[in-house]
Amino acid sequence: MIEKPLPTNWIIASIIALGIAEILTQLVVMREFLSAFYGNELVIGILLANWLLIGGIGSYLGTRVVKILDKQRILILFHVLIAFILPASILIIRNLYNFAFIRGELVGVTQVFIAAFLILLPICLITGFSLPLFSVLYSRKQHASQVGSVYFFDSLSNIIGGAVFSFVLIYFLTSFQVAIIVLIINLAFAAVLSIKCRRYVFAALAAVLLVAAFISSLFVNLESISVRQQYPGQNIVLMEDSVYGRLVVTADWAQLNFFKDGMPMFSTDSPQVNEEKVHYAMLQHPDPKTVLLISGGISGTTDELLKYNLTSIDYVELDPVLIKVGREYTSSLDDPRVRVRNIDARLFVRQSTVRYDVVIIDSPEPSTAQSNRYYTEEFFAELKSVMSPRGILGLHIPSGEEYMNEETRMLDAAVYNSLKKSFKNILVIPGDTAYLIASDAKLDYGYYDYLDVRGIDNVFVRKEYLKDKLEKSRIDYFNSAVSQYDVTNSDFRPVAYYYHLLYWLRQFEADYFVFIAALVLLLVLVMWRIDSVGFAVFSSGFAGISLELVILVGFQVLYGYVYGKMGVIITAFMLGLALGAFYVTKRLEKVSKRTVSLLSISIAAYSLLLPLFFYLVHAVENDAVLGVMASLIFPAITVIIGILVGALFPAASKLRFKEAGATSGRFYFYDYAGACIGAVLVTVLLIPLLGIFWTCAVIAAVAFVASVLNLKK
Repeated sequence: MIEKPLPTNWIIASIIALGIAEILTQLVVMREFLSAFYGNELVIGILLANWLLIGGIGSYLGTRVVKILDKQRILILFHVLIAFILPASILIIRNLYNFAFIRGELVGVTQVFIAAFLILLPICLITGFSLPLFSVLYSRKQHASQVGSVYFFDSLSNIIGGAVFSFVLIYFLTSFQVAIIVLIINLAFAAVLSIKCRRYVFAALAAVLLVAAFISSLFVNLESISVRQQYPGQNIVLMEDSVYGRLVVTADWAQLNFFKDGMPMFSTDSPQVNEEKVHYAMLQHPDPKTVLLISGGISGTTDELLKYNLTSIDYVELDPVLIKVGREYTSSLDDPRVRVRNIDARLFVRQSTVRYDVVIIDSPEPSTAQSNRYYTEEFFAELKSVMSPRGILGLHIPSGEEYMNEETRMLDAAVYNSLKKSFKNILVIPGDTAYLIASDAKLDYGYYDYLDVRGIDNVFVRKEYLKDKLEKSRIDYFNSAVSQYDVTNSDFRPVAYYYHLLYWLRQFEADYFVFIAALVLLLVLVMWRIDSVGFAVFSSGFAGISLELVILVGFQVLYGYVYGKMGVIITAFMLGLALGAFYVTKRLEKVSKRTVSLLSISIAAYSLLLPLFFYLVHAVENDAVLGVMASLIFPAITVIIGILVGALFPAASKLRFKEAGATSGRFYFYDYAGACIGAVLVTVLLIPLLGIFWTCAVIAAVAFVASVLNLKK
């Protein structure tokens, strides 16, 4: 039977369908992977690096697409494969500790990288290869506009998929329910495209698979089965997803264990931990009445706080699902003096008019950019502004009782020195977890007397227990260790999470250098035969992902939250890509190397101006103005960088156009490679070590070099 050519509108629909499936798969797989592996910036960097690296390899392989005789069959096959990749990926990720790793042991960086590479390999090869494939199928005329048009429709599909996921799916559907949507859309497309191409056997097969998969989803709850496989031997009493992650509660007799994104949060029967978090700070105040508790309230800390004669406890917790579970399964929130605030802690502090006698930070340690925000000198200053003159601040950080390695000393010093910026006195209770107490009032180690006077009945924090904890040699050792470093942790230079990353990586030192060596090798391979126009595409890919990440971090620093706006910012960037590609594709006859040079220097100028914009917003105190900036200005500046990056790709493709598949494949490879390197460097190294300003300077320098290289006609 003669193959019937696909109409152009169906090619466009196929681009959009595959693009939506790609972005939904990316978002779901990233969320599942973070649940399985620590969730720090290095893991995010590994995921992004693999996604972009494999996508680049797929695009490079796609340069040979013109030699494939039956391109339509390949397209139909891609739709069938991508339909099943997401559910299979979810099952594999959730069972990695059952067949690939030993449960309870830390997994090294190389192992995480290999796992990510193998899991992402199918989807990324398909999406990377499909871009040059679409460039050839889109039109039978060999013209550079084909490449720009496919780039535009691919960006449009990412806008649609990202927006639907961020604003709808993430709130109402589980990972497997999203996977079923991807499956249905792509099998339906495979069936329809087969009919359009007169491949009726393929159409029948796709229809059978679609019906079988749909019926199976009605009777087999893969979500519940796979989650239970993640917690073998445990009684799961609750599993619930929210926009902030997956919460799982398991029961062990009377003890409840809480897990957030696969990582243990706390257990309800942990009196030692709860007593230390609370009483070291509370006993320093002669008569505390008002307390601000940042996170951790349903673990039992509120019960310890209520041993004092308090008038109120403002308990701040961002995730409303956690509060709902706490009310249902614990009694920690039953007392009317406990007032729950479902809001980001930094935003709450900025809006608060209450003056607190004691503030306790029970947030996760500064292991990520998100949690680091609660350990910066700026946040400590904000806390001081809502504390009474005799106010006490208590927090805890990872440390060492008898020995602290260099990474731990740097981490503790960064937090300790940041506290010193706002408070005159700091007292430490050393141990594997160090408790820091800060105040402008006098602090001392008279806990024996304080316990007698208050009559507080504790199980662990008693005189016998404190004898070892308050040993002078241990206190002197901690103070000596942190005094060796003069570094502070700030919003725009979050070094604490970088030091925490080094602290975590110390166990995998050899793995870390293998990972860095792989990035260096990729850079060498890209630069080996690249010309000036190709380097401009590489630099725009590097700048695009890097500046998008900088904007997300900057928004989080300035507003104290990013969850609700992340989808808006990502969608705004994709919108800019589509607009830039559309504009230049319609004006390709006017494109020259000067165009590429101007776009590159514009990206460099944008990179230098962005930190100045952040500092300007930081100085604004009017809530109404800040609200307008969050809702309008931030998305607008994200659209601008998207336009610049999106415009450069079709411009470069026109200058080096030979054949649609080969040209698009080569330049997609350069774009992916630049984004891959940028994603890792920015998240893992540049922002935490250099800060936002110098990170933007590095991005500007790369773009400036691309501009200079393309000045010649």
